[in-house]
Amino acid sequence: MDLQCAVMRYDWGQLGSRSLVAQLAVKNDPLFEIEESCPYAEWWMGTHHNGPSVLKVHNKLLKEYIQDDPTCLGNSLSTFGPDLPFLLKVLSVRKALSIQVHPNKEDAQTLHLKYPKMYTDSNHKPELAVALTKFEALCGFRQLEEIADFLKSIPELCNLINAEYSQNFIRQPSIKLLELCFSSYITAAPVECKKSAAKLIQRWEQSDFKLREMQMEHLFLRLNKQFPEDIGLFAIYFLNHITLSPGEALFLEAGLPHAYLHGNCVEVMARSDNVVRAGLTPKVRDVATLIKIIKYNPTSIENLKFYATYFDKFISIYKPPVNDFALARICLPREQMYTLPMLKTASLLFVLSGTAENEYFDIETGMVLFLPSEFIITLTVTSDVLEMYQAHANV
Repeated sequence: MDLQCAVMRYDWGQLGSRSLVAQLAVKNDPLFEIEESCPYAEWWMGTHHNGPSVLKVHNKLLKEYIQDDPTCLGNSLSTFGPDLPFLLKVLSVRKALSIQVHPNKEDAQTLHLKYPKMYTDSNHKPELAVALTKFEALCGFRQLEEIADFLKSIPELCNLINAEYSQNFIRQPSIKLLELCFSSYITAAPVECKKSAAKLIQRWEQSDFKLREMQMEHLFLRLNKQFPEDIGLFAIYFLNHITLSPGEALFLEAGLPHAYLHGNCVEVMARSDNVVRAGLTPKVRDVATLIKIIKYNPTSIENLKFYATYFDKFISIYKPPVNDFALARICLPREQMYTLPMLKTASLLFVLSGTAENEYFDIETGMVLFLPSEFIITLTVTSDVLEMYQAHANV
């Protein structure tokens, strides 16, 4: 069943026809018109109330179709009830989203009860991001020694942190001191942050910085253009700066700090829109909650990458340690005839690029299909390559 899907025009999205989201949306809906000055950030596929998908033939919400015949969900029905447990997205990122974490189920329920307008549902939001292009992000705390080196060499960062905490961390780094230093930094007064950012940039301008190619300095300056003198600028010295190649992935569990910076990705998550923000954003920040639920687990960039397993030479599958979702990447060459593996649960399948023929309909770029449990579909590829992504419950 062919779906029409929702487009989110958040400010951080790529502009106009440069946005992959806009390119897919116009293929998905011939009436969709691209405005070149408008940001197109996310393309939502699923049943979440903030951006529900619609069956094109029946002009009916996918959620309503499922509720009319919940047996179409297969094995996930007994675990998650009469709804898709996941939300599938494409993101096209022009500038930083925000320094953020996602709550676990218990925290999500509490936050929804206390602040229903800010946290609009009670579900957790683990998520998986698979790079479609070079994809840049901040993710997870750096190794303790790396953070200590930054504290030693950047006095403007230390000025935002309780002196006792920073000095003790430099002498003997520990996770407990990391918690104290990060909490002290992220709660620093905005006026102090502005002073520190200005001093740091001034110091670079007075040095031979322009003659050098220093990655961290350039990242700081780039983010400062997007969010001038924001507290989140200094998070780059606490969090890993990672760049994924196409096909590489991150799994973002509850409490893992992160911020997407630039590029395109496919994202699948539990059916939720709960985000706890603390910097690099014009949106509402909830620093107190972030400090409470963030996980202070130092790690390396390589350990953050989440790897797929191969079903066969055409399909790789990302199966994170949650029941809500898994994601298959399907790449088929020209003239290949292929029957997709039959699943015991419903799925969403979208075509990133390419075309194919089917006994009943043609497959085209931008097409999104809802496939009921145990649905069998056989394709014959008519383009050079057909690349598709299929999300389903991990049960």
